[in-house]
Amino acid sequence: MRNFLLLVGCLPWVTTMAQSIYDIVTAADDLTTLAAVLRLTPNVVNIFNSSVSVTFFAPVDRAFANFDPRFLEPEWNLHLQTIIGFHGVRGVFNSSELINGRTLNLGSPDAINITVNENGTFLETGRQEPVQVVDVDDVAVNGVLHRI
Repeated sequence: MRNFLLLVGCLPWVTTMAQSIYDIVTAADDLTTLAAVLRLTPNVVNIFNSSVSVTFFAPVDRAFANFDPRFLEPEWNLHLQTIIGFHGVRGVFNSSELINGRTLNLGSPDAINITVNENGTFLETGRQEPVQVVDVDDVAVNGVLHRI
């Protein structure tokens, strides 16, 4: 019995659970508004919990500073789903692949254009002002998340 106790005492009890993009968003302190939006869009949640590999550019809470809370009502679900669609691309693109001049296809006529300069890395779709990437490479089992 003593040998068994010694052996058990030497075993590492640290385990890591593989997280999906959805898991990362809902656990993050700086993505709480995005998490609330995702809970209203079950189709997107299904994608972010699936094995489909995606790169997701996740708006942090301060990006929602002017967000009207009425958009969190159920009648806005389809609109929110469309907006979230402009934040993700199929495939995994780590920060080392976010290079100046690269274009990532959104699977529609729209694309994300990447600009890298002395001020940082910026994304633009032509639908809004460029947004800055503020944190990178939060790796999930089904892709990667970059904060914007």
